[in-house]
Amino acid sequence: MSIKKVYGIIGVVLVFLVALIYYKNTMTLNTQPDTSSQIRYVALGDSYTIGEGIDKEFNYPSLLVKKLQHKNIAISLVSNPSVSGYTTQNLIDFELQSMKESRPDFVTLLIGANDVVRQIDKDTFRSNLIVILNTIQIELSNKKNIIVITIPDFSVVPAARQFGDLARIKTSIEEFNTIIKEEAQNRDLIVVDIFDISSKMGQDQSLILSDNLHPSTAEYEKWAEKIAPVAEQILQ
Repeated sequence: MSIKKVYGIIGVVLVFLVALIYYKNTMTLNTQPDTSSQIRYVALGDSYTIGEGIDKEFNYPSLLVKKLQHKNIAISLVSNPSVSGYTTQNLIDFELQSMKESRPDFVTLLIGANDVVRQIDKDTFRSNLIVILNTIQIELSNKKNIIVITIPDFSVVPAARQFGDLARIKTSIEEFNTIIKEEAQNRDLIVVDIFDISSKMGQDQSLILSDNLHPSTAEYEKWAEKIAPVAEQILQ
């Protein structure tokens, strides 16, 4: 075989390989999910939002996304910067910037349990909540695309005793939830109240983890079920 024919064959093979690589890359690009038109969801909060002790795909924000997608709502959880132990002040200091960088279209907020534990006074809690809600609204094109969630009744779980008198804890939760509802109402925002649902954690061990403090996936499912119809109404 002549050198010319060898080079010719090599050339054909190279062209074929280049074409094959291009085709595969094109197919890969075409099969990637298109998130450009999806609603960008950011979840803010503490251990109740990040899902302390469970696989993160079963925390309430992830379950909420699945339920909304099942309703043909194009939504993606782009950020969940929540951290266990965070108070309203921690959220202001560390989560709001992450929220801004994520360019959200929709936000859920569940915060305050650790303010109760640390016995933060009501005026400070209200002031912090105002800062949080005002900052979120500044970042949203639709200022009402926020769901504010009440503090769950963690006074009923066995491990709550480590935080002091249970009656005081329950009263503080109720007082802080009143503030949450008032500030949400001031902005015409919808509140999803999970206090009553969460109170059942004291009666059913399957609703809490082995740490006797944090919710199980079964409890988060109950929260997501209550939040989903409200989110669907807002986003449609």
